[in-house]
Amino acid sequence: MAYPLRAGLSLPDAAIVFDSSRPAMMYWSLIGLHCLGRAGAAPADAARGWLRCCFAAVPASEAHPEPAGGFCECGPVAGSSGEGSWRQPQLALTYAALASLLILGDTLEWLDADSVRRFLARAQLSDGSMASGLDAAQEAEPAEAGASWWLGASLQMVLGGDVDDLAGSAAAGGQLPILPSHSLENFTLLAQDLARGGFGKNPESGADPLHSAYALAGLALCKRARKALGLERVSASTGLPASVAMSAGIPEAHVCAAGVRREMFASL
Repeated sequence: MAYPLRAGLSLPDAAIVFDSSRPAMMYWSLIGLHCLGRAGAAPADAARGWLRCCFAAVPASEAHPEPAGGFCECGPVAGSSGEGSWRQPQLALTYAALASLLILGDTLEWLDADSVRRFLARAQLSDGSMASGLDAAQEAEPAEAGASWWLGASLQMVLGGDVDDLAGSAAAGGQLPILPSHSLENFTLLAQDLARGGFGKNPESGADPLHSAYALAGLALCKRARKALGLERVSASTGLPASVAMSAGIPEAHVCAAGVRREMFASL
């Protein structure tokens, strides 16, 4: 228990390279504590406060200046201007921070849900793939199939409901629509490795377990794909099957109608 508790709050010098991924480190540490049955060991107030400091809202684009909010690499540092690329919302870190806050018992009532939806809409590209963030350099990175899980699960944690129900409409207060769910599904399915099975990072990559898991989970957030592929529910805040999440003490409110494949199927 000591390691995940320590790693979630303060990194040793040897692990300083992971400092830019602190919300993700917090998330993994909390999952470990829950599985050990020691979720209460984490100092929830301090952890929630630190994660909230990682939230930032910036203009979604020149055409849509309304704030787009998400979570960044780290919170403000004393003496810093609070500006720069490190204060740009990141898709993966937004998922990790939202999930961690829910696991820590945060209600997210303080969060500007509309601004988060604008960020998630802005991160989507026209082919159904996702950029990791808002700036041009991030959009130029190769699209990643696993990002469908980060985006879809973040939508569910903030707004509730299936991705199908949330997609296709404009974000409140702006005109940035969430792409229809079939765009998300189509891009993710293109990342299948038809020769060996599974999913890769993108259509040019071979399959690997990490992206296969996230791609399946992302597909399972869409009712149409869930019905066609036979998927079961998982927890949006952990990615664990619902039965495992419940036994680990994750509240039922965090379990959404997403899922992992009930049995292997040859086409993937």
